Amino acid sequence: MLRKDVIHRKVAHSIKKTLYHFVKRARNSNTINSPEVMKCFYDFIVKSYEINYLNRYSVSMLAKKLRRNGFNDEQIQELITVYMHGMFVLATFYKADILDGEFFI
Repeated sequence: MLRKDVIHRKVAHSIKKTLYHFVKRARNSNTINSPEVMKCFYDFIVKSYEINYLNRYSVSMLAKKLRRNGFNDEQIQELITVYMHGMFVLATFYKADILDGEFFI
């Protein structure tokens, strides 16, 4: 049975590919706190913003994906915070009303 309040998403291949690039870069660097690695994550955020919300990762989906790829809880929390802030900054920049309940990450 499908719940009416659940948003069903199908993440676009381009977004999956961009996230994979970030994951690969982070693994190779053994850190997420380098400019090169974070640049990959920022690219992921920008590309995510550019497509319909039904085709990008929700916060919970992204956290699960990061966990499955070996990120620890502290890293996941940091990356989710950056993801949310980035999405809201872009929405604000492009004049979306983030307070009306119509903007979905």
